[in-house]
Amino acid sequence: MNIYKLQNEISEALSEPLKYVDYDKNFKLLIAPENFGDFSLNISFKLAKALKKSPKDISDELIKYLNLPYFENLSNDGGYINIKLGNTFYKEFLKELLDKKSKYFIKEPLDKKIQVEFVSANPTGPLHVGNGRGAVIGDVVSNVLKSRGYEVEKEYYVNDAGNKMDLFAQSIRYWYLKNFGKELEFPEEGYAGDYIKRIADVLTEIFKDRFLHYDYKKQIEVFKILGEYILLGDANSNIEELKTLRKNLKFDFPSILESLRLFGVYYDNVFFESSLYEGKLVKVEEDLEIPERLSQVLSVLKERNLLYKKDGAWWFKATQFKDDKDRVLVKATGEPTYTLTDIAYHVDKFKRGHSKAIDVWGADHFGHVITMKALLEGVGIGGDFLDVILYQIVHFFENGVEVMMSKHTGKFYPLSDLIEKVGKDAARFFFLMKSADTHLNFDIDLALKQSFDNPVFYVQYTYARLHNIVEEAKKRGVEFLDFDSAFNEPIDPVERRIFNSIFYLNSILDDISLDYAVHRIPTFTLDIARDINFFYQNYRVLGEENPKVRTKRFILVKASLIVLGFLFDLMGIEKKEHM
Repeated sequence: MNIYKLQNEISEALSEPLKYVDYDKNFKLLIAPENFGDFSLNISFKLAKALKKSPKDISDELIKYLNLPYFENLSNDGGYINIKLGNTFYKEFLKELLDKKSKYFIKEPLDKKIQVEFVSANPTGPLHVGNGRGAVIGDVVSNVLKSRGYEVEKEYYVNDAGNKMDLFAQSIRYWYLKNFGKELEFPEEGYAGDYIKRIADVLTEIFKDRFLHYDYKKQIEVFKILGEYILLGDANSNIEELKTLRKNLKFDFPSILESLRLFGVYYDNVFFESSLYEGKLVKVEEDLEIPERLSQVLSVLKERNLLYKKDGAWWFKATQFKDDKDRVLVKATGEPTYTLTDIAYHVDKFKRGHSKAIDVWGADHFGHVITMKALLEGVGIGGDFLDVILYQIVHFFENGVEVMMSKHTGKFYPLSDLIEKVGKDAARFFFLMKSADTHLNFDIDLALKQSFDNPVFYVQYTYARLHNIVEEAKKRGVEFLDFDSAFNEPIDPVERRIFNSIFYLNSILDDISLDYAVHRIPTFTLDIARDINFFYQNYRVLGEENPKVRTKRFILVKASLIVLGFLFDLMGIEKKEHM
């Protein structure tokens, strides 16, 4: 028995009285308010307009048809049909859960591929701690979608071309020349982190004044090449000086991936922006020649009369798709903009057979969402292909004081340091605890506490408690009866609440697969952990003298272990059996 089967049986029971009524048959069971039953139906409110009756009167009629063997009692509360489930229901549900274990929460495979792209931080230094929130959100959204039957590809997009690498090169150049007494103005929006100075110092040590007399353009070109080697790791390079450089610096892209692996994040694919520039140049217009993969986007827009030239630049008619202004795709210099490479990248996602792309971005990219959806409409894919999860910034507090950090200001807190300090599990759980669209205060001191004040400690300790009961039962050879005998006994309200929460989890995961509100997972975990701990402190299990009650409660322990273990897997935290 699962929630889908129960909903289908209710739908079938109501098909006779509603056979001539046009209504949305995809109704959902809701958790009933305390003391009103286990679940409730609001279907009568949806039918009121069509039937021209009050929800209460409709419910009075529908209840007559809901003669399912699982229902112990039905009541009408102002139009809501409240359902109290009988022991037969719990027996069937829990048998299936204990048989399937975590697979109870895994739906059948769908023939749909979804791509989730997240973090994709500019490879211009160590992975910033603020990226941790986006990393966990993207990873857990992927896990939820997999549990709903989707084929999911997790991807990292490497910005190894364009303006970010230019700024990186300019920032290195500033410190390199400063080492020789050259005073320059620091580049606007350059990277001021200490690691940039360290890179420049190592380059100075290795190459001495070799680049000092190069002109500006050649210096930028050299520092860009060296920067790309440092950050991206060119396995084909056999230049000894660069190998020495790599040994001195650990800010390369492979190190970023390693930090994410330590965080429990693994990717299926890495996509390099520079690959969009590969291939031959294609002439789109007499005075517009551009790499082939980028030209394909421009050609489609040109055919659809959505491309025009102004002030030497090439523009997309974004305002035709509700954007607030038209967007430059190719600058007057002939250089592609980030917007062009980004839409070309998303076209590539579509061509790879994904039915949907989900991007996880910082909230400061809000304005780019409308532009990307407009471009997807413009090239004929459709804006609905792309969903964007925007997450707000994280404020870190230590000893009651906010820890300021920024890649540009130089006050920098790498993600690897946070993982080392508080551990992977605490970091992931804390990042997940608030809705992505709200600011998050991360209390480092709380994350370090080994007490019930620390939410991740609390839920992991709950799991260990349950595991200890199972171990003790084996050690002591405690006897248990069969399912049928166990569920001849009344189900206590606390037991009922725990069972209902477990049963309803699939419905919650369905919602999360649509709205990506993954903060509901730690919330659900904490809620059920509180109920489990109340049960643990107030109900005897192995020491219960009545064998029927003892068996029923032991079934609750095993069911709780299954659901907590599954939730921990979704969140990417460890199932600790002993604490």
